[in-house]
Amino acid sequence: MSYATISNWSSSVKRGSDAANNNEKTINEKYIPALKAMGANHVYFIYTSDTTVSIIVIYPDAVTATAAITKQNALRSQGSSELATTFIGESRGVVFASL
Repeated sequence: MSYATISNWSSSVKRGSDAANNNEKTINEKYIPALKAMGANHVYFIYTSDTTVSIIVIYPDAVTATAAITKQNALRSQGSSELATTFIGESRGVVFASL
């Protein structure tokens, strides 16, 4: 079964600003490929307000997600400083239904 991680972030830059647009470019060019390299099948960065983002990463299974934890945490640390964001928290678990 697929396995998901959902992380929540706050940002010091506002959606639509030049800084946010640069962050979006960096995310698409650097962070999404890095998560794919860790075994992710799907990655979604979702604005939940002008200054908050949720990131949903779908892995093929719990084994792959667990194997990625150390690299994912290092990537989060890097992203926090590079993208001027603050990690709020994470949920993870088995995907039991999808469309």
